[in-house]
Amino acid sequence: MKEHALPTKDHGLSSLAPVAIIGLSCQLPSGVDNANALWDFCSTAQSSARPYPESRFKAAHYYHPAAHKQGHFNVRAGSFLNRDVSSFDAAFFNITTTEAVSMDPQQRLLLECAFTALENAGLDLNELSGRSDIGVFAGGSKSDYDALINIDQFTATHYAATGNAMTMFANRVSYFFNWRGPSITVDTACSSSLTALHLAVQSLRHGECSTALVGGSFLQLSPMLLSHMAAIGYVNPTLLTICSSN
Repeated sequence: MKEHALPTKDHGLSSLAPVAIIGLSCQLPSGVDNANALWDFCSTAQSSARPYPESRFKAAHYYHPAAHKQGHFNVRAGSFLNRDVSSFDAAFFNITTTEAVSMDPQQRLLLECAFTALENAGLDLNELSGRSDIGVFAGGSKSDYDALINIDQFTATHYAATGNAMTMFANRVSYFFNWRGPSITVDTACSSSLTALHLAVQSLRHGECSTALVGGSFLQLSPMLLSHMAAIGYVNPTLLTICSSN
């Protein structure tokens, strides 16, 4: 995202300079991994719901039609990436294998998408390095990976503290690209990424940044959070939610 100057004498809403989105990247369910695929998916009102893959967890062991049954959930399907979320080219991002094992896959996906978004924008990474006018604004939430690898502190991975801290979402991106502007992660539940976008636009218009990278990442890797959400009626057992361009 970049801000473009718009001279005006009006200090109201019309004085706000327009913000251009110059690059985009994504890794979404149903193989949606670029802007064209995202548009096709939404414009044809598709649904990404499919049965839980065995590689995540044994969903049948936790299913129960009664939403309020503790420790269970009342849905038989979800939306999943068409890839192994444990796969990550750590060396490419100058991360050791030991540290990569400790990293929440949500952070890994965010790093990958940040790089491809910059490629999509056609920006020269060498020219961007070291600049203090480039900000990173990320949306994140609860980490299932954190809960899974830190059940026992005696077997927890070496970098567990930083590898699963949500604060590192934006910081990892800033560190890898050597950007020294604002680096902020926000958690406002389902609106986290939209809130990050709002903060990025504000930062651009206030002159804190000339360029901002905005992203969000969320994975459900265990049945824990899903069972908690089902207990309070936050999941849709009918699976009828679809994307629509209308």
